[in-house]
Amino acid sequence: MSSHKNNGQKMKQRHSPYSTGTWKERKQGLIPPPPNQNPSGPPESDLPPGGGYNNESLSNDYIPDPEGGRREKKFGNRARVYIGNLPRGMTEEELMELFSPHGEVSRVYLEKEKNFGFARMAYRDQAMKAISSLNGINLKGRELRVRFAASSCSVKVSNLHPTVSNELLFNAFGTFGEVEHAVVVTDERGKSLGHGFVDFAKKTQAMAAIDRCRQGVFLLTKSPVPVVVSELVRENEDDGLAERDINKSAQYHYERDSIPRMAVPGTPEFDFGMRFKELYDNEQRSKEQLDKTLKETRERLEAEMEQFKHHEHANVLRLQLAEYQKEQELIQQRLHRHEQFIRGPPPPGGPPLHILPPPPPHMMPGQPLLPPGPPRPPQPPQPLLAINDTPPRGPVPPNPLIARPAHGPPSVPGNVPTFLLPSPGGQLLPPPIPPS
Repeated sequence: MSSHKNNGQKMKQRHSPYSTGTWKERKQGLIPPPPNQNPSGPPESDLPPGGGYNNESLSNDYIPDPEGGRREKKFGNRARVYIGNLPRGMTEEELMELFSPHGEVSRVYLEKEKNFGFARMAYRDQAMKAISSLNGINLKGRELRVRFAASSCSVKVSNLHPTVSNELLFNAFGTFGEVEHAVVVTDERGKSLGHGFVDFAKKTQAMAAIDRCRQGVFLLTKSPVPVVVSELVRENEDDGLAERDINKSAQYHYERDSIPRMAVPGTPEFDFGMRFKELYDNEQRSKEQLDKTLKETRERLEAEMEQFKHHEHANVLRLQLAEYQKEQELIQQRLHRHEQFIRGPPPPGGPPLHILPPPPPHMMPGQPLLPPGPPRPPQPPQPLLAINDTPPRGPVPPNPLIARPAHGPPSVPGNVPTFLLPSPGGQLLPPPIPPS
């Protein structure tokens, strides 16, 4: 039990790469990252069968990402820049001098025969500054094309629960290797869209995460819905495809021979266009029907899961109720023994102490009330004492209207049997012997 509790505490401590500070302080970079424990990352065998994640692979090379309070590794793949259309005769030293004013550069790679290269900046914001400054400039008669380099070390994670955050995603996938960056995609209102991206330091780590999640069931929260991990193909939505980047092949010249237009009804291109539109509509209807079927299946599975949770919760309540009833029985037994100890042993020849005498007949359930007794004689009026009068001296004469019991002190009712009255010695009197 103690080991399970300690494991739970460790899991709570690993929930975030930051141990202290608020989200605003982490976003502004006021909270330093934890010290490096294992820069190489844990091996794949560190992932326990029941889930869990390792947060010890973080190092001082990570800084808060200003985009969302996330962590970014120094000289990571996210800060790798592609440079195309380089002039002939370009050297690595010149390429290094070209990027150095925009930030710290780790290394550059130059493919002289194909006129392109790569530069690895320290952080992504420095790479963005270099791209915005160098893309499209004229260098030795050539217009440079500078953009972020495509990475094969990233994976897409789907079926994320709405409670999964960037930090949880970062820590969870740290079991497969060194994670450089992890983000949960949200809409403009900050609501999770159910998928995210994870950038690894090496391609082998990304492929290991894909293979292990396909073969097993990887859960991030208490929900038994597993995540789906696939290879990420990023889309360039910022720069797009410029005219200068298109290959001017024969197919290009053939297709671009016509200008944009609306097809004229009755022509072959109009007929083929309408047939393609019908195909699009059928495809859309098939997708909608498939989505509807999958949604109904998912809802049935979720309802079955909720019913299972309800039964499990009911079983837990039954066990707790049985334990509570058992504890109450033990308490009643202890109270009974305690009362017997206080009362002591029963007197010889008398009834047990826990047995009380029966109530009078008129107090039995279902019996009519006693009829009222004879009326009392009227009491003569007493003379009022004046202010100067003194009370009479001597004993007060007894009042004949006050009835006394036949036996026992005045405080004892007269209908109590004699043998139940306490004797002067403190013991119960023996029951009377009937006359022979």
